[in-house]
Amino acid sequence: MAGSTSARRAGGRTRLSRESILDRYIELADRSGGTEVSLRALGESMGVDPTAVYRHFRSKDELLTAVTDRLLAGVVDAFEPTGDWRLDLRALALLTRGVYLSHPRLARLLAHSPSSHPSNASLIEACLAALRSAGLGDADAAAAVELMENYVAGVSSLNAEMGDAEDGAWRRELAALPPVRYPHVTAVADRLYRGDDRNFEFGLDLILDGLEARAGLISSLPARGP
Repeated sequence: MAGSTSARRAGGRTRLSRESILDRYIELADRSGGTEVSLRALGESMGVDPTAVYRHFRSKDELLTAVTDRLLAGVVDAFEPTGDWRLDLRALALLTRGVYLSHPRLARLLAHSPSSHPSNASLIEACLAALRSAGLGDADAAAAVELMENYVAGVSSLNAEMGDAEDGAWRRELAALPPVRYPHVTAVADRLYRGDDRNFEFGLDLILDGLEARAGLISSLPARGP
């Protein structure tokens, strides 16, 4: 990252640190056009031998895990709890989606990032805090976290990777189908497969509506005796 104290140059070479390597990998991935960033390309871009990366990361898998953790750390830092469980879950979902859409070449990597790593674990903790404060029991809260995670990661990664050009091609193909055989599809073809925020938020609000209804049902049940 330009101006970073962790990436100072000495004699034309970059002083390596975990932070400077992660910043450069993300930068290269964002510009890659869909090709995977090799350690050779990473090293060359930093003016060092690619093997120097292994002084900071034991393997490329460890490097990639750290990349996702760094990206999701931005969500953790930006999230400000309000005390309203629904607003908090919505904010977490939208902030996370923003990371996916900002780094489409890393979207699939983000979707498969380990849940136990610091940033992911912090997001799960924040979601569980919101869900339990809504009145959901442990089993329901755990299932709801997985539901939220699968929805946000699944939809956002597809939207980030595909883009509207491919979605538009699908819409044109559906619109061209014979309306006699597919009257409902052709009637709404121009509205299908739009990977925009409106459609994402439509699904998100349906999930939150369901969770709110379940929490309300639980709260209305008579308390059990000891």
